[in-house]
Amino acid sequence: MIDSRKWLPIAVACFCPPAAVYMCDGAGKSLLVNIFFCCCIWFPGVLHAMHIIGKTRFREDNLEEK
Repeated sequence: MIDSRKWLPIAVACFCPPAAVYMCDGAGKSLLVNIFFCCCIWFPGVLHAMHIIGKTRFREDNLEEK
């Protein structure tokens, strides 16, 4: 079975990048940066959201291994 924690943020990032950043990283500096990117042009916001999702997954995977 596919784990929704893995694919759901990516699907949300395509349509509403700030929501995906909030799901993965919470309300903070990354969310504000992503909102700024989305207000300027949508595509940089999507790229930034994918970066935050990948960074969060990498951090979670490393914690699980220890």
